[in-house]
Amino acid sequence: MSSLKESPKARTLCAVSISDYLNMVKKQLEEQPIFQNAGMMKLKAPSTLYLEVTKRCGLHCKHCYSPKNTNTEFSFSEIEHIAHQCAKLGIFKVVLGGSETVLHKNFMGVVNIFSSNEILVDLTFSGFVSNQKLFEVKEICKQSKIATVQISLDSHIPSVHDEIRGMRGAWSRAINAIQNLGEHVPIVVATLLNILNVSKLEEHCYLLSKLPIKTLSILRQRGIAGQNFSPTTLFDIYTSLLDYDRYFKFGITAHDPLFETLKTKPCNCCTAGISSMAISCAQHAYSCPFLYSYDDYYVPYKDNILTVWNLLRREYEIPSQCKNCKHVKHCLGGCPALRVNNMPDPLCWHIQRGSQDGKS
Repeated sequence: MSSLKESPKARTLCAVSISDYLNMVKKQLEEQPIFQNAGMMKLKAPSTLYLEVTKRCGLHCKHCYSPKNTNTEFSFSEIEHIAHQCAKLGIFKVVLGGSETVLHKNFMGVVNIFSSNEILVDLTFSGFVSNQKLFEVKEICKQSKIATVQISLDSHIPSVHDEIRGMRGAWSRAINAIQNLGEHVPIVVATLLNILNVSKLEEHCYLLSKLPIKTLSILRQRGIAGQNFSPTTLFDIYTSLLDYDRYFKFGITAHDPLFETLKTKPCNCCTAGISSMAISCAQHAYSCPFLYSYDDYYVPYKDNILTVWNLLRREYEIPSQCKNCKHVKHCLGGCPALRVNNMPDPLCWHIQRGSQDGKS
């Protein structure tokens, strides 16, 4: 089979539907040896680029991993250069996020430059913007220039979401954004696990079932703030989410290798430094956007994606406690942004139960 980056299908976005195209990409990635044997680096360039185009944001999230500097953002010419590199390298998708992308001075131009280069665009969005900005997002979604929009909604209770996001009224604006955009683009709702919302996730799912969404994406807090559960509690949360996934009309996923270990057919869900990378508007390149707040995990971005990709591509170093675990093929020791000094994920219930011997 020809390499992923050489495949003629990589440039046929115009000829297929978004869903068919995404299925095609997924199939090609699953066929790559790297996803079958950890550590085999086969991709010459990333398939996905996470791009933070601005630090502007109207929220004050307590868990924010993207240090704010409202004076910092990529110029349009810099973004144009990135888009042309993506097209040349055959990068399939750009995820615009990190802060509030739609507050970039030329948001419409940012989306258009990637779309015109036949690159899929996913957008992360809080909804906490003016009506005019929301109208811009709606119009560009109507034109099918955005593949999915991810909107943060952390609870069915307005006061809980507002507290997590640090701004009164954030909940109502997020709901408004979902209702306005859901007719025109697939909506992914991102929910951050927090001690304020974990006891009411079922009620949260009932609210979401009444909204025009396609997927619920569960996130864990990164860094020290994220370790606010016990391994047993996290296991119970994820087990319940799998039950909800069978009951509710929308899909439920989690950006956590531990979640995958509970599935009958798990997949390698961490692609950081393997098929994806991130660039912040501070001109720093990372293997994963969840590492934005870590000073030791970036390399300077100097206008060349391929150069930093070759520095970021990583061979997995499996923690010694995980090497004999039957789940290591899929979890690879856990999320790198949740590990310190190559130790396993501190909330791994398999280690707590002694499953590193492969018996559980």
